[in-house]
Amino acid sequence: MIHDRCTKRMSPQWEIAQAAIDKELYQLRADLEEQISRLNAAFEEEKLLLSHELNLLAPINRLPPEILSKVFLGSLDIRQVRYPSLLNPPPRTPKLDKSPTSQQLQEQEKSDPLTLCHVSQYWRTLVLNNP
Repeated sequence: MIHDRCTKRMSPQWEIAQAAIDKELYQLRADLEEQISRLNAAFEEEKLLLSHELNLLAPINRLPPEILSKVFLGSLDIRQVRYPSLLNPPPRTPKLDKSPTSQQLQEQEKSDPLTLCHVSQYWRTLVLNNP
């Protein structure tokens, strides 16, 4: 008897009510997903702003730009100081008789002014505005 009640079809009124409930649930779920998406975007934006503010508090970023620029110049290869701009380093070609070792390549990368541009937005601005 219980089995008969479970397998019987719902009446048309119940089917209409169920369809209305399903439609409302679908709309509520879509609205919630949209709100979650907006909140996630706002969270990521706030996280980025907080990250920038924390970077400004770092001791290295409290140095005056003039001193930081001198530190940057000191980190460059002496051959690059002769050139008018940090963005125009001398060409680096290995000698034809032997290829550069990995240590030489690492030293070359350390003295590259464009490497400094990848540290932070503040450093990038300083490097690009430094003659």
